[in-house]
Amino acid sequence: DSPWLHEAIKRAVARNVLVVCAAGNEGDGDPGTEEDSYPGAYPEVVEVGAIDFFGQPAGFTNSNAQVDLAAPGVAIESTWPGGRYAILSGTSMATPHVSGAAALCIELDEADYGRRLTEPEVFALLVKRARDLGQPKTLVGAGCPYFEIPTTKVVP
Repeated sequence: DSPWLHEAIKRAVARNVLVVCAAGNEGDGDPGTEEDSYPGAYPEVVEVGAIDFFGQPAGFTNSNAQVDLAAPGVAIESTWPGGRYAILSGTSMATPHVSGAAALCIELDEADYGRRLTEPEVFALLVKRARDLGQPKTLVGAGCPYFEIPTTKVVP
């Protein structure tokens, strides 16, 4: 926990920036354990827990009352130094999924609203689109963001 970091996050959110952070990987698998890792545990951020591809909480994901959403974070192929790829697990692998979902909310919904969405509106849309995983909220929050992307027909 860092007071200067917390203040910086508060300033960013006040300027309409959605801050998405990993929940942390020190979890014990018990949804009743309060496992805070910062900056994820700050109430101003969107805190992301990790699930596997079956929607089950990852055994390492932190649990706490601030977890907002969850996304795949187990056995994720990612870039690695030296132009290589690696299979990685962690809430830091889940967090980009939610950041991407926020970008999709902005892309899909700003045209409908005809204006720039606010930070609280983007957060609300993420939660609205979350698929309930039937798991404790302290591990997965509202669930995993889900989108049915409109497709356009490509004419050759």
